[in-house]
Order: sequence, then structure tokens, then C-alpha cells
Amino acid sequence: MSKGVIVAVALVVLGFVGLLVFSQMNKEEEKNISYDINRPIEANEDNGGIADHVRGNKDAKLIIVEYGDLQCAGCASAEPIMKEITDYYGDKIGLVFRNYPITSGHPHSKAAAAAAEAAGKQGAYFEMLDLLYANQAVWSGTATVDNRYDLFLDVFKSINTVALDESKFKSDYASGDINKKIDFDLKLAAKQGVDYTPYFLIGGEPVVASEWSVSGRYDVAKIKTYIDEKLAALGVEKPQAVETPEVEKAGE
Repeated sequence: MSKGVIVAVALVVLGFVGLLVFSQMNKEEEKNISYDINRPIEANEDNGGIADHVRGNKDAKLIIVEYGDLQCAGCASAEPIMKEITDYYGDKIGLVFRNYPITSGHPHSKAAAAAAEAAGKQGAYFEMLDLLYANQAVWSGTATVDNRYDLFLDVFKSINTVALDESKFKSDYASGDINKKIDFDLKLAAKQGVDYTPYFLIGGEPVVASEWSVSGRYDVAKIKTYIDEKLAALGVEKPQAVETPEVEKAGE
């Protein structure tokens, strides 16, 4: 056997051993996560000092955790529905959104997650999230590794609810803290068995999103019925229906 072949075989073996060690290290990291991952997680060293992003009440008895991919079309269709749900329930529920970019099929998803997190550093996380989903067809279809930052910057600049700092957005977008936050979310996802998006857990229990749909569209009434049952089990009253006043008939 030639020296070159021996070296090549040795490199393959070392690479395989390294992969096994890396995989084992990831599994050990998942085991060592000591947070209550079914509740909002505060800023800490492990998540880069970036707390979970929550719509609604972070202290609510019922917490929904969503793992999403900003380049996922299914996530984009679910987002306005979940926003409507959290608006309806007010402080009775909290919706935690965590990053789960599936880069194998969505090459710009992790970069988009970083853009949302960078906006979050300026208090505009959900504003950026909403706009990235609303404009997903535009940036997802034209993005490249070279131009995607400019596309995300254009989305960021369209936020008009808060004062914005473009230079801070640029530095935060590439920061280690944000990368750490995204990786932390991925570790939580692995611990909770997430393997697709959007992935929902309500009160710690996974929910198949397709069970909420009718003819491929989310059924808000079905979702509300499910949440109402969970609230009742926790002793929390569901929101009272708002009576719509009848419109007087013309001439009466």
C-alpha cells in the first residue's frame, strides 16, 4: 500500500471519528440544557444575551412555542393567523417564536433570522418578522449570498414604528451574539424533536398544524377551540365574545 493511500485512509478515519465526536458533543449539549424550554427563556450567556421573543403575555399560564423558518412558505401563511390568535387572546396566552432555519432547502433562512434578530436589538423584532414574511416571495426569489443583506436592509428601512439605526443593524446582523441565539434555538428544537416548520407546541405538547387546516388553509375556529380547551384545563376563562350591534334597517 502506498504512502499516499495510507494517508488518505487515515484522513477519512480521522474525519469519521471527528464527526462522531462532534455529534456526541451536540447530544451532550442538548442533555445539559436545564431551562424550562416550554416557557419563555430570559436573556443569558447561552443565548447570546437575547431573550425569547414573545407575542402576548410572557407570564401567561398557557404558552405556545413556535419554531419557524423565515424562508418557509408554510410559516409565512401561518404567521398572520397566529398574530390574529394572539391579538384575540390578549394576556391569556403567550406565543414564543424561535428560529429553526432549514438551510438545506432554504439557503437564506439563517441570514433572514439574523436580520430579524438584528431588528430585535432595536425593539423591532416582530415588525421585521412580519415584513420578512409578507415580502418573502420578493426577497426569497431574488436573494444571493452577495445581495441578501441589501434586501434585508430594504425591509428593515420600511419599518416605520420605531426610530432605526442602519449602522447598528449592519453590525448586529453579523454579530456573534445573534449567531449564538440562532444556534441556541436550534439546540432547543433538537431537544423538543422539531424536524419541520412551522412546528407548534402548546403547553409543551406538539400540535400537528395540518389538524388546524381545512382544504389547506388554517381554520381559526379550530385553533381557538383547541386553545379554549387548554385554557379551561388551566382554570383560565376564554375571552368573552364581543357582541356586534345589529345595523338598523334603512327607513326604521
